Amino acid sequence: CDLWFCTSGLLHPRDRGADRCNHASTASRANLKKGRVTVITPTTESRQGFHEKLWACFEAQDWPDKELVVMETYQRRSSACFEARASSDPRLTYVGVQLPGDQDWSIGLKRNICVHYATGEFIVHFDDDDLYAVNYVP
Repeated sequence: CDLWFCTSGLLHPRDRGADRCNHASTASRANLKKGRVTVITPTTESRQGFHEKLWACFEAQDWPDKELVVMETYQRRSSACFEARASSDPRLTYVGVQLPGDQDWSIGLKRNICVHYATGEFIVHFDDDDLYAVNYVP
């Protein structure tokens, strides 16, 4: 219920479908993938210059079963990098939400949204502007 109220009705807790993100997975907490790591990253339109490097760091991770969940808020345009990749790579769940004017959501709310869409047994956080060694995910 908090997602509904904190996002002014833009995200519903039962909404895990492709209408809100570019990934058709519908996991429930009871059906988490054992051994899978979900890397979560909150971001925003002004940080789209970091998205290619973020994807490269994710792909380079040694962990065999991994997914990346990105939650981006934007005013004008969503991330072309993640839009394109999410349509062809099931390991990426991209949740883009357009907000009016100077509005934005807190980084904590964005992290909670990422966790909502996660299908992994384990959660790891990547900042969108940091570089990570290939064995960062243990």
